[in-house]
Amino acid sequence: MSLKELNSKNSDLEQYAYTVSHDLQEPLRMISGFLTQLQKKYSNVLDEKATMYIHYAMNGTKRMKDIIIDLLEFSRITRNDDPFVEVNINEIISDVELMNKRLISQSKATISYNDLPVIYTNRTVLMQIFQNLVNNSLKYSLTGRNPFIEITFTENDDYWEFKISDNGAGIAEEDLENVFVMFKRVGNTSAKGTGMGLALVKKAIENLNGSIRVESELEVGSSFYFTIPKTHQVVSYKR
Repeated sequence: MSLKELNSKNSDLEQYAYTVSHDLQEPLRMISGFLTQLQKKYSNVLDEKATMYIHYAMNGTKRMKDIIIDLLEFSRITRNDDPFVEVNINEIISDVELMNKRLISQSKATISYNDLPVIYTNRTVLMQIFQNLVNNSLKYSLTGRNPFIEITFTENDDYWEFKISDNGAGIAEEDLENVFVMFKRVGNTSAKGTGMGLALVKKAIENLNGSIRVESELEVGSSFYFTIPKTHQVVSYKR
């Protein structure tokens, strides 16, 4: 199979994933709505077991909804044609902190960063990358330890390399190869999520012609390294 044929098949598959995910939302909303009405109108005649079954069904629809949303996000990554602009990474992290304000406050987390650069890239995609990586570090923190997340960078001739390190639960060596696999959850599977976050990150970075890798140690923490090629002359920026 030629590269052109492979790219065409990948494009068709991504379009299919987008269409199916989009079309599944309406029947799922209908199921969820009827379950809610059933619980409200007949709660006085349902026994404990029936109420429990409805609760399980509603949890199932909620998880299905989360999976559909993540599939849509995954397919949109490849369809995003926003123009490249100068992006202040300090502002991106500030926005990520705001998006995770509640989780940061609850866990008493600290996010450390300083003097991150301004780079020329797709702002929307880069926001998704940092949001997913920071949120992942917050979700997989170690019980009894306040999360500490540090974001640094290295400038090379042809690319920027960013590093996001945390002091969280870490990942076992045998699980590292599955970290970026779609729907594959490793480590603390009780944490909320569908297993799509890091797969989405990898896809987003590869679409920017970058790469990502991870180093981790159980109960010590993880470090994610990813690269973004230089496509425009930029300067470092101090916040």
